[in-house]
Amino acid sequence: MSVSGFTWLGMIKHLTLFTHNILINSLCKLNRIDVGLSVLCGLFKRGYEPEVVTFTTLIKGFCFTDKIRLAVVLSVDMSKKGCPVNVVTYGTLIDGLYKVADTGTALRLLRRMEESGLRPYLKVYNAMIDGIEHSGLAQACREPLWNGWPFEEVTRGLGASY
Repeated sequence: MSVSGFTWLGMIKHLTLFTHNILINSLCKLNRIDVGLSVLCGLFKRGYEPEVVTFTTLIKGFCFTDKIRLAVVLSVDMSKKGCPVNVVTYGTLIDGLYKVADTGTALRLLRRMEESGLRPYLKVYNAMIDGIEHSGLAQACREPLWNGWPFEEVTRGLGASY
């Protein structure tokens, strides 16, 4: 069997959803998101209902390769397929948006996350701080950024004394 030609993918029909997720994650890390998407399509063809982990893994792969627009499109598609976006998915998208300096979209997505009743977690706040610092907007938005946000909760346990 040819590994480079992915002829072994015929064996996929015998895998569980869990092992499909591992396969998709591995393909994304190998920068083979195209094959990961093919695996996702195969899941749908065989009647599987991919879970949030499956979609978020591909979204992370798109973000890792600076294909953030495709990541956003996939997050919309996952919602349309009845798989709700969770805090990890939002966090992955927000982190990816900040990494490509799309601060405006990241902040809008953060607001959408909060409006849907989900609370950001430490990774999201770290991505925000890092993205805003790198964008040069830190001084301009320092005060409004933290007004009404649980700053003590975010920094608790970090060894910081603010």
